[in-house]
Amino acid sequence: MPSFARRRPSSCSTGPRGTGRSPSRASSSVKVSSNSRRSTIRALSCPSAEICVAGGTYTYNTSFGSAVFTATSTNGTWNPATAAAFPAEIRRSDGGSWFTDLSCASANRCTAVGSFETTAPRGGDYYYAPYAMTYSDGEWGSATPLTFADGVNPYSQYLASVDCPTTLACAAIGSVYTENVGYETYVVEMVDGVWQPAELIAF
Repeated sequence: MPSFARRRPSSCSTGPRGTGRSPSRASSSVKVSSNSRRSTIRALSCPSAEICVAGGTYTYNTSFGSAVFTATSTNGTWNPATAAAFPAEIRRSDGGSWFTDLSCASANRCTAVGSFETTAPRGGDYYYAPYAMTYSDGEWGSATPLTFADGVNPYSQYLASVDCPTTLACAAIGSVYTENVGYETYVVEMVDGVWQPAELIAF
């Protein structure tokens, strides 16, 4: 059984894009559910002077289970943070999920990425898979798992960064553990609004 299967993603966070604000300043105004134990802002993007979007991770029970949240500021007022929605069939009910980065191509379109603990065991243990979710016209959609190209047999997969130059085009990078090599780097792209299978980067 691989020892990496339940390893948490790195705690290092990515910086905000295109703003002079720091995540710590944003977190002083963002209100997370009173049922949470701790919360951490991981990324912040302000696509316009009126709108800022933040995302992070919070613990939601006494066992320190982790979940993803997002929050939006409109005209200087932060709305209450909301938990990200995952389809029940893909994420363990007591499993963790992590937020790593977001990018806003416009005031009405943002994309966030991270990883979550799946319902399907691999090698006798549960493993982590990458997800993406989209903010459109003021609302976040459900998290969507990302897939790999044929021939890649991944165990745990983490996304580290995403950038979206247009509302229908994004690229994200991360690392994946494969049986043959160990940790490898991969890239996954959104083309015309549709996420393509992730591909390994050759060295």
